[in-house]
Amino acid sequence: VPPLPGASTSTLKEEKPLAYPTVFNPDNGEVSFIFKLSEARKIMLKIYNLSGECVWSLEPDIQSGVNKVSWNGKDIFDNDLSNGVYIFYVISSAGDRVIGRGKVVIMR
Repeated sequence: VPPLPGASTSTLKEEKPLAYPTVFNPDNGEVSFIFKLSEARKIMLKIYNLSGECVWSLEPDIQSGVNKVSWNGKDIFDNDLSNGVYIFYVISSAGDRVIGRGKVVIMR
């Protein structure tokens, strides 16, 4: 996964995102990304394949406290993604700071 130009990788412990379940079958449900922010802000949630291609992104308005964003295992064109490992990033909307990152596995 390519580094994000100009983005710091510092994270606050309270903001570390989690994916649940980390291994999931999109035919049986969605994966949820759960994270806690100290203040309301706009973020970007981006998912990359291991080739470094961004396959999905979302820019939700997030409130302070615990937040949850769901993903159905489809790409930005609503196509089913293949089995494999995907890396997700939670990034400040200005693109200047990676709040956290992790991985999720699609297994049908």
